[in-house]
Amino acid sequence: QICQMKSHSRHRRRRRASSPLVRLPALLAISCTLLSSLCWSFQLHPSSPSPSQQQQQPFSTLRRPSIRPLAAKAKGGADVATREKKEKKQNAAPAGAPAAASPRVMPLPASIVDCIAQAAEAIEAGYRDRIPLMEVDFPPLPADVLNSAQTADDDVFRANLKYAVDLAVALVDEMRLNVTVYFKDAVDCEAAMKLQGGGSQRPYPNVTLSSIRVGYGPAESRWDSVAKFLQENVFNVKGDLNYDVAAADIYLLVGFGGFAYEDIRWLHQQRPDTPIVLINCLVDRIRGDLGLGRYPPKEFHYQFLSQIKPVYFLKFRNFAETGFGKAPIFFNGILFRAYPGTWQSLLEVAAGEYKLIKNEADRPSFTDVRNDLLEAVGGDPSYRDNAKPWWEENFEGEASDAWRK
Repeated sequence: QICQMKSHSRHRRRRRASSPLVRLPALLAISCTLLSSLCWSFQLHPSSPSPSQQQQQPFSTLRRPSIRPLAAKAKGGADVATREKKEKKQNAAPAGAPAAASPRVMPLPASIVDCIAQAAEAIEAGYRDRIPLMEVDFPPLPADVLNSAQTADDDVFRANLKYAVDLAVALVDEMRLNVTVYFKDAVDCEAAMKLQGGGSQRPYPNVTLSSIRVGYGPAESRWDSVAKFLQENVFNVKGDLNYDVAAADIYLLVGFGGFAYEDIRWLHQQRPDTPIVLINCLVDRIRGDLGLGRYPPKEFHYQFLSQIKPVYFLKFRNFAETGFGKAPIFFNGILFRAYPGTWQSLLEVAAGEYKLIKNEADRPSFTDVRNDLLEAVGGDPSYRDNAKPWWEENFEGEASDAWRK
């Protein structure tokens, strides 16, 4: 009996040791370690379905599956975007002349195709106005796909690459420009060539793919090899600067993060007369990261980022206001701008229907947008908030006010 009791005791200890609950802390620790290493690598390349399958979905699915713009069709059945494009061509100013003196209220895009068309027209207007630094920012994928854990950086990169090439082709067709699509390093450029041009650096006439940084040359010493290894794997700087800057009419930039923004300034210094357009490069997120860790200091916004003008901007926001002893308030809105149009704050009044609440010449902060929409829904004034990020509170020392115009 004593031997049987000892045997049963050993079996119970083995079962406890192999129990999932016993292994759970170790599994959590391993998972956290792997996640941390992936986040610091900044190069996530898991296999995921290509987002090209999402390209033909309505642009409205970026927020909801059934969105209907307030002005979807013009009188007589003509599409609003098509009608305004014809009007713009008829009233187009010559190169170098300023755009329309009184900006119009542009309609929301009805699809991703309309979004690209509006963005191309905004870039064209900015090019005619000789704007040196421009920003185009819109959701590259539907919200459910973009926020999914299965969506990798490669999926977003592929989507933005397709949009950048579509914009480049539109600029070539409409304005006969020579366009260079720039990537932060040779790795992204080679991936783009395989995805778009079958390995070719010129996937379309007058459209060239290039990179600001090229691969490192041969190491001259052992310490040189160590330094290059640290640059590539720790500091995420893949290659030396490419001093063979392309001679083009306009540059479109894709896939640039916070550590590569100093390279954008370098490119602008090399060719100050060539306009640069940032395609979904998350400029506002970079502003929030300035001064942290290895990111540039906050002065980088005042010296360079303040010069980047948003010519096409489309951001959705969900707001939830709660307070002690008060009924919660939930509302959704959009901040939209298509240059040379104005900044529009829109409130979702029904499933996919939006109402213009405020129309401004200067860019409002999202705090101002929230307060305006809160007032429009009849919310409690005590819910109003005045907190703003640092770059929206202090404008002293800015090299330009283009980022908020």
